[in-house]
Amino acid sequence: MRRLGMVLRRRIFQLIAGALVLVFYVQFQLLSYTDRRLFLKKIKLALPYFSDSSTTGKLDKRCSHYTTNAALHGLTLLSWRSTYITDLNSFKDYPLFPKHPASVQFNMKASLRLLQPVSTGGWLFGLLFVPETGDYRFALSTSGEAELKLSKTSEPEGTRVIASLAFSERQPKPGEYRKYSAQTSVAVFLRKCKAYYVEVLFHTHTKYSHIELAWETTTSLKYEVIPGRYLSPYIGPQDFAHSGENLLIFEDNIKMGSLFGYVARQKHSIENENMDQWSRLPYMLSTHARNLPKCSENFKGYAASSRQVIPKVNSKSTEKFVYDYTGRLVKGSNGKYTFRGIHHAEEKRLGETGTRYLMNIEFQDNIMETRIRVSEYMFYENQKSNLCFVDDFKWKRDAMVTIIAVIPNMETWSHYFMDHLSAMTSKLQDARFSVIIAASQGLKQYFQTIVTENTLAWHSHVTLLLMNAKEIQNMEVIMKACLARITVPNTIIFFTDIRVQLPLQVLEHVRK
Repeated sequence: MRRLGMVLRRRIFQLIAGALVLVFYVQFQLLSYTDRRLFLKKIKLALPYFSDSSTTGKLDKRCSHYTTNAALHGLTLLSWRSTYITDLNSFKDYPLFPKHPASVQFNMKASLRLLQPVSTGGWLFGLLFVPETGDYRFALSTSGEAELKLSKTSEPEGTRVIASLAFSERQPKPGEYRKYSAQTSVAVFLRKCKAYYVEVLFHTHTKYSHIELAWETTTSLKYEVIPGRYLSPYIGPQDFAHSGENLLIFEDNIKMGSLFGYVARQKHSIENENMDQWSRLPYMLSTHARNLPKCSENFKGYAASSRQVIPKVNSKSTEKFVYDYTGRLVKGSNGKYTFRGIHHAEEKRLGETGTRYLMNIEFQDNIMETRIRVSEYMFYENQKSNLCFVDDFKWKRDAMVTIIAVIPNMETWSHYFMDHLSAMTSKLQDARFSVIIAASQGLKQYFQTIVTENTLAWHSHVTLLLMNAKEIQNMEVIMKACLARITVPNTIIFFTDIRVQLPLQVLEHVRK
């Protein structure tokens, strides 16, 4: 009878303990991501291996015990998937990096396998600690591009690239770490019981891609993937960014020259300092304008001026074109900027409509001693376009502004449009801006995701208007469908598609 009572009490205790664990798990899942990080950070501060103090016999023993029994093993993986991400450099300049990843997960190993042929940029980061004090060498292996950074402390500040791997037709296979000299590091002295921040930035786009982070320890004679027990997720105040200077920041003092131009890691655009902003008014093609009321004699039409652009870099004549374009910018800066080179140039002809271009160039800031990457979207039109204003037109301060965006298919230009439309509405912080997106039905899932990811829906009222393949090609049908969804009287409407430029100054002027 006594034994039966003991068994019964044990079962009751187990049920209570299980219920408490379940309640704790449910409450933890209901926490926001920030609250989870703060909770895990408290656990981190209670662990002995994060201490920077000098090692002692007692501490060595506790660190050794931790490496075999602790529960927090592995690295944090943030990933972005986009057709705009074409290589490692374009991934670093991607507007949603690093604050808005497509997915966040913990990886228990220092290796990844990506099965789908999707263009992916990844940020794998965490804390590294070593079993013994001594010299260590690190190596990368990937079927794409990658760079490995290591800090002397447990914080991201002071990280430096110790190994990198560029893309080539003969990439290293899994487990192959000595194919190229750049993929291995020099000897790095690390101390036992001290945490070191480590990260890998990578880009891959092939099927069955792999990313591996390996080391050569003080006792081994060959490289091997770093065991998960020597890795721990980084939890700190900057777990989504290295520093404020490295982010794509849109502040009140930024002068954005066009909706499609942005400057990463720099607060002022070179182009905005040297070009007339007001020459780029919003406009629509004349063929589209016939679906709107005609301009009367009391209206004044403004033609959108064409701008010089960079076509695909494929000849010496094109290189001269590049230097002529950038030369004017450098000359206008009075020695502040120096042209460093062109990273990417892309063009697409639109038949009789016009041609659009996308370029990415690099400048040297001679005062701040930093380099600046500038991306610019441009459209050359073949047809006349205009925007009608009354000569003495005055914006209404409380007017609702609606932007109608037509995106028939998804490509690089569409990503730029969505990213910078989000940046513009975020900067203005004006709830009376609304956006109507007319898109094909095949893009429903994409837009339901991207509108949330790039925070556009956080700042504006967004309406997604889905159309079939025939309707999306008929501009008159699109216009009628969009206008039918505008119920507020005296709404100011900007009708645009991804080929036009919508300057921020025009929208700011609405509220002045």
